[in-house]
Amino acid sequence: AWGSGILAYWGLILLLGGLEHWFTRLFPVISMKMKGKIGRSTPIRWWRKNVSLPALFNGKHTERNFFGGIIPTRFESLVLSLFIALVVIAEAVNVHTYPYGTIWKLQKAQLTRFIGDRTGIDACFLIVLTYLFAGRNNMFLWITGWKQSTFYTFHKWIARLTVLVSFVHTITMLLNSIWIGKYESLKKTTWCRLG
Repeated sequence: AWGSGILAYWGLILLLGGLEHWFTRLFPVISMKMKGKIGRSTPIRWWRKNVSLPALFNGKHTERNFFGGIIPTRFESLVLSLFIALVVIAEAVNVHTYPYGTIWKLQKAQLTRFIGDRTGIDACFLIVLTYLFAGRNNMFLWITGWKQSTFYTFHKWIARLTVLVSFVHTITMLLNSIWIGKYESLKKTTWCRLG
C-alpha cells in the first residue's frame, strides 16, 4: 500500500503538470487570459518570485555546485521534500512487534525483519520511478511539457533515495540474520552473497 502511495504521489504531480500543459496547448487564448489575470495577483507573483523560479540556496540553479550537481529550483525542492517525507513516513509508521512471536522470538529480530521487508518492497517501487524518469525520450516530457533537466533532477534524487532505502534494507536484514542465529548458514547461499 505504501509503495502504491509513493507511485500515486508522482502520478498526481505528473497529472497536474499534464493538465496544465495540455490545457495551455489546446486552449491557448483562454489559457493566456486566465494566466494573465492570475499572474497579476499578489500571491501568484510572490509564489513565482520566492518558490517556483529561484534555486533553493544561492539563486543560481543552472550552475554546478561543489558536489557536481545542479541545484534544483525551490519548486523542485518542494516536490522532492514532500516525496522524501512521504517515503520516510512509509518506512516508519505501523511497524509493530508482537510479544509472543512464533518465528522471530526477539522483538529486535521482529523489528529488523519488518523494517527490512518494508524497505525492500519500497526500494522496488523506487527503482521503477528511477528508470521512468531517466530516459531521454521520456513520455512524461511530452505529457507535462517540463524541461528535461527537471526530470533529471527528480531522477537523481529518487535514485539517491533508492540507494539509501536499499542500504537500510541490507543492514536490517543482516542484523535480523545475526540475531536469529542464521547468519553463518545464510552467508553461504548465492542469493545472500549477491544481495
